[in-house]
Amino acid sequence: MLRLGFSTALWYLIAIRMKRSQHNAVLAIDGGGTRCRIAFGVVERHIMVEGGAANVSTDFEAALREINALLTALAAKAGIAVETLYAHRCFVGLAGVTGDAMVARLRKALPFAQCRIADDRAAALRASLGAGDGMIAHCGTGSFFGRQIAGVHRFVGGWGFVLGDEASAQWLGRGAAGHA
Repeated sequence: MLRLGFSTALWYLIAIRMKRSQHNAVLAIDGGGTRCRIAFGVVERHIMVEGGAANVSTDFEAALREINALLTALAAKAGIAVETLYAHRCFVGLAGVTGDAMVARLRKALPFAQCRIADDRAAALRASLGAGDGMIAHCGTGSFFGRQIAGVHRFVGGWGFVLGDEASAQWLGRGAAGHA
């Protein structure tokens, strides 16, 4: 598996998936079960803020509060009004985006003019593999296996510790605590 830093992976994903010039500023949100990161700018020059969890299935309202707080912090760091961020194209990859109903709910709740919303697993897979074929095993707060063949994504796992997520940090920590 190719391991890329958040910035590199996210900007690569944006450039490929949104099919925009790398010279136009974009906004990218990566929200997971442990933390949320938001970046704004262009590939070569961008700023980023990081905060707490933003899993929309675990706690939708808390995830939105975290995203909005980080957008406010990002705007302050950039020296612009937060409303200026809303006008830029945005990619949102969040834990807990489980289907079209959640995408519609997020689209209604988020203030962006143009926004692509996806499951964070798809963002991690695409960021790791680019446009190429392959597989990844992601073992973080959650865990999943992902495969990309001819641009088609397939996933196993990533549904949270209640349904499994064997190999996640939560699963491993619970097992370790049980053995202690």
